[in-house]
Amino acid sequence: MMAVNIQEVVIKLVKTFKAAQIYQTNHPSFKNFFTQFYQDITEYLKINFQLILQIERFSICYEGRTIYEETEKDISIAFRLFKDGIREISFSRGIAEDELLIFVEIVSRSDRDQDIALNLWECHFSHINFYVVEEEEEEKLAYAIPELPKLEVNYEEITKEILAKEKIDFADKISVDINQDELRILKSEVAEIENQTDLGIVIMTLLDVLKTTKSQEVIDALTEILELCINNNDFNNANLIVNYLWNYTDLNLIPRIESEEMVTGFAGLPDILDAQSFNDFVALVGFFSKKSIPWFIRILKNIKTEERLKNSPGKTRLYLPG
Repeated sequence: MMAVNIQEVVIKLVKTFKAAQIYQTNHPSFKNFFTQFYQDITEYLKINFQLILQIERFSICYEGRTIYEETEKDISIAFRLFKDGIREISFSRGIAEDELLIFVEIVSRSDRDQDIALNLWECHFSHINFYVVEEEEEEKLAYAIPELPKLEVNYEEITKEILAKEKIDFADKISVDINQDELRILKSEVAEIENQTDLGIVIMTLLDVLKTTKSQEVIDALTEILELCINNNDFNNANLIVNYLWNYTDLNLIPRIESEEMVTGFAGLPDILDAQSFNDFVALVGFFSKKSIPWFIRILKNIKTEERLKNSPGKTRLYLPG
């Protein structure tokens, strides 16, 4: 079995936290994320014994290297931990599934008034430890803004000088005319943005229907949505559909839409996708059948980013299907 690297473990840790916030811990989709995370961290700990992560305001680090970063306070897992004083978390070999589940449940709670550090202390974990900074330990800076001399600035004169230098004349008319092709592109982009918010809700609604009724109409609808997601490089939602059906209904929709045209359309993606989208793309590739191997080999020859073909810490390797 291939060794699991730090970046994979932390990415799945963050995904598991977010899945708990979206679905709750008794939902099948959360259980899927949690199971994969638990398997990866236990495999890592078999080799390394302990995993120590440093928590900064908006990032999670390992040995001084940033592994995860999210600057929006409302969705940042790092900020959720940091604001309650947690500066370091360590997981050690032998961690139990129940122990890890309790940890995820506490950190992912939506109650903003809860003290995460206090709640974690009360659990008396055997294989999870953390370092908490008390308020008095925080560095207090006695800093005063220095007084600066007041400057008299003639903004009108400065503006005139800049306009003259750049040869800008506000009397010139600005054309806002766009041709039909540009208008079509703008409409397409607006429609895509409007649909992105609702697509996840539509997918989850259809998947929930399948829990009670194995409707062929729902499966056909999910197949169409899957093809749409793949064509739009939305590999996150594509994986949501494929993973759920694979794990809970033993149904793989990929063969229904798999074609040489689709695979060759992936050419160039490994070089331009961000790290998360690339990971989602690689995960989806694993569901393609062996007949796609020759098509994938052709596009692999043109990949320019060599790091994405190597299996090294912090990098992701592109695997062929089958």
